[in-house]
Amino acid sequence: MQIRDALNNEVITLSESIAIVGSSDTLLDNEYGDIIDSFEQVVRFNNALVCGYEKHVGSRTSIIVANPHVFEDRKGHHHQKIRKGSLAYHKNNTGEESVLVEANSFRGVLQNHVVSRGVPACPTARKIRTEHTVGFSFILHCVLNGIKPAMFGFSMDMTRRGSHYWESRDSVNKIGHSPGLELEALLELEGWERVEIYR
Repeated sequence: MQIRDALNNEVITLSESIAIVGSSDTLLDNEYGDIIDSFEQVVRFNNALVCGYEKHVGSRTSIIVANPHVFEDRKGHHHQKIRKGSLAYHKNNTGEESVLVEANSFRGVLQNHVVSRGVPACPTARKIRTEHTVGFSFILHCVLNGIKPAMFGFSMDMTRRGSHYWESRDSVNKIGHSPGLELEALLELEGWERVEIYR
């Protein structure tokens, strides 16, 4: 399983010093910005905002992993003026420091691997038959490659799962995913010290 830059199809080598920053509004509970920026690589998802939230979420972005609707910049789906998770944005901003990864370029292969072979220290991952969320997919990719990621902005409270720190969401979309099982799997990985979760 490889992660590739969507613009030039080059394989991205992941660092062992990697911060994976989710989008939960739990990020606003702490000021982890400097800690996040201290990692060699910082991963964010979809159109997550940084400007104005630096003390909570950091200022650097190395890799953006985007779901198909964000990657393709489907009309009517996002109201933000700057949509860094879209291929169009990266084509028009060649000086952008971050690389873009389309989630489905690795998610299906990874999920098939997990279902057939499992994940060491995480039996729950094998039970998940719905599509993995983009964040969970990337975390599993790291773990399966022997990397222990530091996780920020992943709510360990089901009432706040699916929230975004930069916007209010009337209805959180959990259709097609298994948030309860993903949470259970993350706690298993934490218990076996395969991930570090900042709460």
